[in-house]
Amino acid sequence: MFKEQILPFLNPRPLPRSIVVMDNAKIHMYEELQDLVHATGALLFFLPPYSPDLNPIEVGFSLLKRWIQRYANMAFPEAPLVVLKVKRI
Repeated sequence: MFKEQILPFLNPRPLPRSIVVMDNAKIHMYEELQDLVHATGALLFFLPPYSPDLNPIEVGFSLLKRWIQRYANMAFPEAPLVVLKVKRI
């Protein structure tokens, strides 16, 4: 599935001897994905478990969460109502 549905949309990297660093998300553990990375000649490394400080995207997520907390009521006036409805499910 990954090869057919996702790979065509990726950047034409990694190049041989590139270093690919992944977190420990379940999808990253699939052997097929790891084989695709290794087939390019790239080196594959995994971050240690529970290490958001080493994962740059976590900084972006943190900024996004802060923005949502600060401006959600202005941008999405129904947001509190949606949260209450979701909690009831």
